[in-house]
Amino acid sequence: MEKRTAAERARAKATEELLHKTLPPSIANRMISGERQIADRFDSASILFADVVGFTPMTARMPAGAVLEFMNFVFAHFDAIAAKHGCERIKTIGDGYMAACGAPIECADHAERIARMAMEMLEDVALPASITEHLPDGSEFEIRIGLHTGSITGGVIGTGKLAYDIYGDAVNTASRMESHGEAGKIHVSEEFAVALSSAMNTGELPITLEERGELNIKGKGTLRTYFLNQIIP
Repeated sequence: MEKRTAAERARAKATEELLHKTLPPSIANRMISGERQIADRFDSASILFADVVGFTPMTARMPAGAVLEFMNFVFAHFDAIAAKHGCERIKTIGDGYMAACGAPIECADHAERIARMAMEMLEDVALPASITEHLPDGSEFEIRIGLHTGSITGGVIGTGKLAYDIYGDAVNTASRMESHGEAGKIHVSEEFAVALSSAMNTGELPITLEERGELNIKGKGTLRTYFLNQIIP
């Protein structure tokens, strides 16, 4: 009986460790405590999409191992920045990176937090020699970022293979902000600009919003958008 109990404890511990590696900590803890269906509505959250500019031609002739090392390095760097600012990586899609703030844990200052995350992501990062030696001559590591604020649904999907994901029109809009953005810039929606305005008005954020004008975006119609620019002292 004692051996069986010890084995059960070991299996339970292994399951908990796997959940924490697979899911956001708060979600993993809810599942460990017994919740079986996790689905939450968030009235206001901020979503970030980022993409490595020119990734396909840049990596076309790189060895497979070097490509994976490149992306692991970049995503680990982004994950550290997300954790620093209280944001959560949701998933990666190829060379794309998606994060959120205000979900799965609600917070009032999600726009400010994710803006700080985005600004830090744009700072220069030194790629290790084991990666740069495989990059084509003249290659430049640049990313493009899009931000939007809105209501979303978040929850755990899957049975054997679990994943936490977020859904809603706000997610699609954030993706459009990234895809219609420019290299080395943070492209944001008007909704995000409004959500960020209180922090900007107090001078707590060293940023300005540069109006880009109205863009005709597929599936969204005409949207007024902005570039978020950091003020360099």
